[in-house]
Amino acid sequence: MLYENRLVYNPCWMKPNPHPIQKELERWIENFLDKPHPLLDGWAPCPFARQAQMQNKIKWVIHESPSWEKAATEIRQETEAFQAECYDITVVCCSTLFPLEKTKIFVEQLRMEFLTRNTYLLMDHPLESEVVNAVRFNQGKYLLFLIQPLNKLVEKSNQLRLSGYYKAWPETYFDEVVTEREKYLKLEKET
Repeated sequence: MLYENRLVYNPCWMKPNPHPIQKELERWIENFLDKPHPLLDGWAPCPFARQAQMQNKIKWVIHESPSWEKAATEIRQETEAFQAECYDITVVCCSTLFPLEKTKIFVEQLRMEFLTRNTYLLMDHPLESEVVNAVRFNQGKYLLFLIQPLNKLVEKSNQLRLSGYYKAWPETYFDEVVTEREKYLKLEKET
């Protein structure tokens, strides 16, 4: 933000020199997540990712320690500190691939813990295949934890549902992703 030709501090502003892993993930968004795919009926795998990136609404946290305890602490802290007014999403990227089952249990625990705060945690683990019509949605190299406001996530998902985006998705994958989020939103409203 400019004020009298000076740069004024904005806590939502992105760092000027992104980490090389962040640059790699930004290229993945631009070159894959944002590209329409014929096997997805012409839809991009994630139609909202590039827009968030272009608007500097992604907070990137790169975690390079091989310690699960340190990673879990940082993910919990980022989930606790998530600022929906500044970011659409916080991406915590771990360069170490921690065990799949351990991370799934952890994500489920944090989802329940932060349920009343409208904060939802997703995980993209290279060892858990996320495939829709032979298109692999996973990033494939890094373990990603995605922190988002649950109500906005369900709202965007409903927009996609109305537009026909999910027609190419197998019912089981749709239930694992979309129906699961809706279940948590319902739980949040009941608490």
